[in-house]
Amino acid sequence: MEVINIIRTLNLNRQTTAILENAYAISYEKQVNSIWQASFSLPLNDPKVEKVKLLQYVEIWDDDEYIGLFRRKIKF
Repeated sequence: MEVINIIRTLNLNRQTTAILENAYAISYEKQVNSIWQASFSLPLNDPKVEKVKLLQYVEIWDDDEYIGLFRRKIKF
C-alpha cells in the first residue's frame, strides 16, 4: 500500500493557499523536548514554489496521520 503524503501551505491566518502534490523527498523528525523539523523538495518549475513563503506555515499529513504544522524559517 502506498503512503500518501499531503503538504499544504497556509497563510498567517492559517488558510490553505496551496496543496503541494509534486513534493518529494519528504521527511520529518519529531523529538520530545526539541523543535520539530521537516523538509521536502519541489521541482523548480512547479508554479506552487512561490506559495512556500518565509515565516508562513506548512502542514504535513502522512496518510491519515497528522504530522504537524511547521514554519519556513530559512531562505533558499
